[in-house]
Amino acid sequence: MSNLEPINYTSPGLLGDFIIQLSVVCENYYKTGRKGILYMINTDITFRKGIEETYNDIQAVVKSQPYIEDLRIGMPDSIDIYLGSWRQNEQLFKINMYELFLQEYEIQMGKHAWIKTKSDSQWNSKVVIHITSYRFPNNINYSDIVNEYGIDNIMFLNMETNDFEYFVDKTGIVIPHIHKPSSFEELCIIINSCKLFVGSASMPMCIAHATYAQRIVGLPDNTDDIKLIKGIICHIPNIVSEI
Repeated sequence: MSNLEPINYTSPGLLGDFIIQLSVVCENYYKTGRKGILYMINTDITFRKGIEETYNDIQAVVKSQPYIEDLRIGMPDSIDIYLGSWRQNEQLFKINMYELFLQEYEIQMGKHAWIKTKSDSQWNSKVVIHITSYRFPNNINYSDIVNEYGIDNIMFLNMETNDFEYFVDKTGIVIPHIHKPSSFEELCIIINSCKLFVGSASMPMCIAHATYAQRIVGLPDNTDDIKLIKGIICHIPNIVSEI
């Protein structure tokens, strides 16, 4: 299989989109036996931390996946598949993401877990909570989660400086255990290892989908986002609850 000609892919930001789009590369590998050379490019949709910093952070994890031949920055001489094309599809926000990827790339999104990483036993008993202020879930009762699992078994994933303060303001719950991952690889390991991931529609939730983590999917108060997300909920395993 590895002797076959690789497929050249280009992918813009955002990082959450980039992670979801890796499923296309993965499924094409299992369908054709051809690995992917993935080129990160700048378009009007950019990587929030910049393309070079993002590349440096994610390259070890991405390059370790069995379907990846290489990860590079810049435009290749020839492009086989542009992974950002789904955002220009006329069916965007009319059909869910599973159906959109099936139409756009002719793959069954999430048929295989597409990020494989190590497990770390220190996280095995932890419930990991992550939120974003711009897509705060309106369907999760965090008090119920604390009561069920115990606050000492819960860790708040503090990706951005104000995330925890926003969570406390919205819920009134002060979680004593707060952690900011030192790298993308550590973030993947935490999500892959934890007992349960409770997240919003964001980059860490994309990792949870990609690793098949046990998870509760927080849905934002936005009908367009919900319509896209529903396909992932229905087709990718280990959704514990939408609540």
